[in-house]
Amino acid sequence: MGTALKQLKRAFFLSAFASLADPVSRAYYDKKIAQGKHHTQALLCLARRRADVLFAMLRDGTFYQPQPSAQAEPSAGSTPAGGSPHTGQSYSSTDSTGTG
Repeated sequence: MGTALKQLKRAFFLSAFASLADPVSRAYYDKKIAQGKHHTQALLCLARRRADVLFAMLRDGTFYQPQPSAQAEPSAGSTPAGGSPHTGQSYSSTDSTGTG
């Protein structure tokens, strides 16, 4: 069991690292760096955020559908429509039938 957990943690860490190319993920990472966190700590925060979004999608039976970032929308409010209130992640989802 210990090896499987270590592999899962590594997968989330590497996923977070790869997601730094995404503007929304990069903004979250930069915010954590501005708060005084070191690189590894900021990546772990991002990995946890991504895990929270994945858990919410599994719990709700929804799919991930990325939305344009708030920076690209000049009239966007502080929380993008469809964003998760817990994580601040901007996403919309549909049920498993795809009907919304």
